[in-house]
Amino acid sequence: AEYMGIWQNQRNKREMEHMKNLFKCGYWVDYLNKYVLGGLFAAVGISVALTKFSECLKTVYRLFLRPTRDLNERYGNGWAVITDVSDSVGEEYAKILGKYFNVLILYRKGQKQNIEIFKQIENEGKKALSVIIDDAEDYQSPAFQDVIGNFANREVAILVINNACDKGNADLEGKEIAEYLQKRIVYPIQLARVAIPNMLKRVKKSAIVTLTKMQNNCESFKEALTSSVRGFMESYSKTLACEHKKKIDVTHIEVGAITEEKNTFLSIPAKKAVASYLGHLGNEKTGCGHWKHFIQHKLNLQHLMNT
Repeated sequence: AEYMGIWQNQRNKREMEHMKNLFKCGYWVDYLNKYVLGGLFAAVGISVALTKFSECLKTVYRLFLRPTRDLNERYGNGWAVITDVSDSVGEEYAKILGKYFNVLILYRKGQKQNIEIFKQIENEGKKALSVIIDDAEDYQSPAFQDVIGNFANREVAILVINNACDKGNADLEGKEIAEYLQKRIVYPIQLARVAIPNMLKRVKKSAIVTLTKMQNNCESFKEALTSSVRGFMESYSKTLACEHKKKIDVTHIEVGAITEEKNTFLSIPAKKAVASYLGHLGNEKTGCGHWKHFIQHKLNLQHLMNT
């Protein structure tokens, strides 16, 4: 009986030690859940909130508070080349850039030249020239080579590739599609290939701007063709921006809704849009230029995601 009593006491002690260990373990588990994991989740939440808040502040600064740039101070003097002025955005680029640079406008056969643009540029004391781009099947044609030779030796400060003026391409077929893409993609790229080596030699920085319409649903052939140009030019611009970021500011802009004169809810006149584009030239690789077009872009993306 005495021996069994001793054994029972030892067994009780072991069980008590075991219970104490379990209690300690449970305490640390509670402590871990309450303080460590709770603090970790709180830190993650605060970090995400601060990141979003920082993005909001950057967006507000970018759209409303960032000072505009002096084009001559950043890009010096020289020539601004614009590939198409058949829409109001292209015209405004020519007019505004004509205050700072000599302007070379590339027309296509059949396009009517706007004499008022040349008069306005010359009144600013700058030169204004126009060149007809050949509509030949091959960009290696003699006529197109003459175009290249016309500005190959010019000091190009800014090259504007305007593909935001797509009109009337709904009924293109076969060979016409290839010609359309050649005019919108191949010709501008060949011009950029000629301009870039001289841009890299300049003391001041240079700039390349590609303009396209915003992405759409591609529910029709016209929308699909326009989107193909937009997608390619955006990728092309990002590639150039990575390759030549030290010497050339490359920006891709998706142009939103443009009105003739007055502001509407999310639309603005071309003059305001282009002034906003040029005022922040070189700050971003891709963008929408004006805050109204930024909102349009976000709403458009959300619509595309939903559909």
